[in-house]
Amino acid sequence: MRAVQVWRTTARILICVVVTTAFASRAATVLATPSSCLFSLDNVSGQAPHFEDFKVSAELKRAPAPVILSSSEDREFRTQLRKGAAHGPNFAGHYTVVVWGCGSSCTDWAIVDATSGRVTFLADLRAISGTHVISEKSDTAEYWGLRFRADSRLIIVVGAPNEDQGREGIAYYSWNGRSVDLLKFLPASQLCPPPTKP
Repeated sequence: MRAVQVWRTTARILICVVVTTAFASRAATVLATPSSCLFSLDNVSGQAPHFEDFKVSAELKRAPAPVILSSSEDREFRTQLRKGAAHGPNFAGHYTVVVWGCGSSCTDWAIVDATSGRVTFLADLRAISGTHVISEKSDTAEYWGLRFRADSRLIIVVGAPNEDQGREGIAYYSWNGRSVDLLKFLPASQLCPPPTKP
């Protein structure tokens, strides 16, 4: 009986040693080769679109139009849309970018035309994950994951649209009044410095 107990105890110890060794080896591999890094607009070098290249001068001279809730998506986010649009234009002359949180390090958003109240959701650019995004040195960003100005049609998406890590990086878009046109995309892999050797 005693021999059986000793054998069981020895077997348990061996299993624990094997599992612990395998886990430690895997953890060391993961820590030594990170899958991504932290980045911001400060990592961008070379040619990138600038807000000044897409200047607009139109300004709204009256109160913003009421938000038109014409789709189920508009109605789902009606509170955020109405509150954000009430502040007036903050993008491309007479548009309002309305931003709200969608979880930890996540930004969701829409564009509201302050002259008509029409809402635009950009399906390919929703739920921007900022898991690997850090603040710029200038730290003037008002919204996590988005950079835009009232006097420019340029909008910059910083992070992973639709929480798709395969699309993570910095993307520059030009607003055309109904949708956006991609100008330049810098994947996160190009923005990260090469790993340092221990």
